[in-house]
Amino acid sequence: MSQIKELYPKSEIRISIVGYRDHRDINRFEVQPFTTSVDQAKDFLDRLQATGGDDTAEDINGAFQKCLYTLDWQNPVRIAILIADAPCHGKGYHNCNDSYPNGHKEDKPWDQIFKDLVEKRIDFLFLKITDYTDIMFRKFKEHAEKAGANEAEISFTQELANQNSNLVAEGKTKAKAEDHF
Repeated sequence: MSQIKELYPKSEIRISIVGYRDHRDINRFEVQPFTTSVDQAKDFLDRLQATGGDDTAEDINGAFQKCLYTLDWQNPVRIAILIADAPCHGKGYHNCNDSYPNGHKEDKPWDQIFKDLVEKRIDFLFLKITDYTDIMFRKFKEHAEKAGANEAEISFTQELANQNSNLVAEGKTKAKAEDHF
């Protein structure tokens, strides 16, 4: 974020964070509303902890709902970044253990979620940690294209989130947000 501010000093850079877990986990969502404070975003990220772990799939649908329907998207350049090591619920999105193979009763249809993402003109970047999410990303891309992402020139990409690989190799178990801003 600091590098972006250096490149575009007159731009207002706002960041929000939606930490998510699974339906039965404690603190299922932790939300940092949009802020211009890099320190506030770093502090929030540093306090997040991965917990839970009943099944492999996570409540990514709920995280999208928090992102799309509760955050105050104002700026003309909008980017949502999903970082995941596990897929969403629904047997069509993975080949993993899933307590909700037909999705959860609170889930919105994925076609609707991606229609809303396109209508709000939010570019999407998926940072994958494991290959468990490959089928999910392909399906997400299909939903986005069906919703008109290509026509609306909405970016929809995937990259490997390997920034922590050397931290793990060095025996460090918890990365700090400052390492990545």
